[in-house]
Amino acid sequence: MTIRNSMQAASDQDFGKEVTIQTHGHDKYKRTLGDVILPDGTSVNHTLVKDGWCWWYRKYAPGNTVLEGLEKEAREERKGCGLIRSPCRRGSDGRGSA
Repeated sequence: MTIRNSMQAASDQDFGKEVTIQTHGHDKYKRTLGDVILPDGTSVNHTLVKDGWCWWYRKYAPGNTVLEGLEKEAREERKGCGLIRSPCRRGSDGRGSA
């Protein structure tokens, strides 16, 4: 599995569609943090976590029980990044911390 797979998964959901971005501030690199919502109300963020293409980043969404549950299910079902024991995050030390 590669970053290209996760980018393709995101693109498959929303390419060519108008989306709504609900912003939640910026990270330490000044990147915008937010939720991507499709016209039918589907959260791209939730779908990507549920399908194992990305993880719930606790630092920027603490206490988000929806993302927590979706990530747990993806890990248990070994979906996407769930094939690996720790989050596939650049800079990860292999124990899930970046």
